[in-house]
Amino acid sequence: MQIKDKELAKIVNVIVSTIFPQKIFLFGSRAMSKSNKRSDYDIFVLVKNGKNTREMEKELYYLMAKEGIGIPVDLIVETEEEFERLKDNQYLIYNQVDKYGKAIYERETTAPTMA
Repeated sequence: MQIKDKELAKIVNVIVSTIFPQKIFLFGSRAMSKSNKRSDYDIFVLVKNGKNTREMEKELYYLMAKEGIGIPVDLIVETEEEFERLKDNQYLIYNQVDKYGKAIYERETTAPTMA
């Protein structure tokens, strides 16, 4: 998927090259085209099960600062298992991501070929 927003593309590049996610969603005001010049980027990242998501978040915030990303980012990294378990709870952010989030990156999966 081609991302036209340069800041968002930089954010996605940092995430993809660092933690190799399964999927990345944009949610919140920017996903719903209700943002203004002071709006942050709300990013939800899905990773494989068994990963330490809090450590990944800390590393990504550090790398984004190091890369000079000049706009605020709210970042949530979660495993696929937890997302599936919690996405139907209307009181949690997972529900908003599931209903209104826009997938901006998805890892390509290719089926093994028979030799």
